[in-house]
Amino acid sequence: MLKVRRATEEDRLPVFKMCVLMHRETDFQNFDLDPEKLLNGVGMWIHNAALFVAQDDDQVVGMLAAVVKETWFGPESFASEELFYVIPEYRGTRAAFLLMKAYMSWAKE
Repeated sequence: MLKVRRATEEDRLPVFKMCVLMHRETDFQNFDLDPEKLLNGVGMWIHNAALFVAQDDDQVVGMLAAVVKETWFGPESFASEELFYVIPEYRGTRAAFLLMKAYMSWAKE
């Protein structure tokens, strides 16, 4: 059964692997991927921002990373999605919906 939760340090490697898959599907696939930078970025989302994972049994099948940042024109802050991915086998399921729902709930806090 699909569920969404905040990512923990134990999710760093599965999220890293999904990020590599996502990179291959994007317009940025011809840009270099720095594994160390990516692992550090995943850690930043886990510890200093928000990283949600969709999980089916023991498999992480999707992710959504978000941050809170100030507007470029003033002191107000807002939530912003930085990364949103569901593995191909789980597209068309509720994974993306549940990830977005968790993000929206977090952003309202």
